[in-house]
Amino acid sequence: MTNKEKTPLPQATRWTGAAALAALPLGWLFGMILGSGQDPAGEGMALGIGLALGVLASVFFGLIHWYCRKERRISVFRRHRRKLAVALGVAVAAYAAWYIQPAFEDQRYSVRVKNWSSKDMSNVEVRFSNETITIGDLPAGTEIQLHDFSKKPFGVVQASWVDGAGEARDVADRYGIGTPRRFDGGTLVVRIFSEYQLSAGFLPASVDAFVVE
Repeated sequence: MTNKEKTPLPQATRWTGAAALAALPLGWLFGMILGSGQDPAGEGMALGIGLALGVLASVFFGLIHWYCRKERRISVFRRHRRKLAVALGVAVAAYAAWYIQPAFEDQRYSVRVKNWSSKDMSNVEVRFSNETITIGDLPAGTEIQLHDFSKKPFGVVQASWVDGAGEARDVADRYGIGTPRRFDGGTLVVRIFSEYQLSAGFLPASVDAFVVE
């Protein structure tokens, strides 16, 4: 009886297996680099994007590796490799265009600031996205909404005001704003509870319409 030697996998197949294993850590590293220097929300979003791309790449190369483990499948893959490469390039280009398209659109949103404390506030200012918005007087329990902002909100939201005793107060949210890709028609909601607590979050238009403060 003659023992058949196991045919080694082609080099291209071995490379796809290595790529499937390396895709996840490389995606994580890409996310860390992409989020470097951003606020916590931006870092988390960048890390999520990097991991998602890593998972997609790992699944893609893993399927190719599994498919090409047999010589018959390898021959089919080699015969159609150009078509597959074109299809992959078109898919990547379509995803990139879909993802960055909102950056070229005219998107507008509102800013809603509410005084949840029991004390009146004057000279109220709200800062985010490296900009300062002057609110003015904000009596206890009231809110004001300003419209027609276009620069995508990001970073930590800060608020400053003068209380009834003439003391200057300042407070900031602990986390950055989580703004979706498409923020048109949405509202940045800022709630000032005291000089120790402030919360801020972005409500897309589809959600803001059903939220009752």
